[in-house]
Amino acid sequence: MTRPELEALCAGFPDAEIYRPFREDITIFRHADNGKWFAFTVVLEDKLSVNLKTDPADGVFLREAYEGIRPGWHMNKTHWITAEANAVPKSLLETLIRNSYESTRTIRKKETSR
Repeated sequence: MTRPELEALCAGFPDAEIYRPFREDITIFRHADNGKWFAFTVVLEDKLSVNLKTDPADGVFLREAYEGIRPGWHMNKTHWITAEANAVPKSLLETLIRNSYESTRTIRKKETSR
């Protein structure tokens, strides 16, 4: 899978927007309505990777079952995983991205006090 293909997959959800507050090589995908991140792409050790939010129990299982999945790079290791785009079956990667999107879309943005 190429980076454009992976990023098109992440950007294809309703309400998904691209956000780049850091380096140009890190692409964050978040919900436009609540600002919550559900994925971000980055190249780590020359491998195209995506960080995804996951249920903690699922994260443990996935890290044990797939060599291409490890604790989330630069994120909470309990709730995030990093998946190498070309070391995980495409159908699984698509499911993980969808699950991450779904798990973050109902989280409301905290309102600031005035």
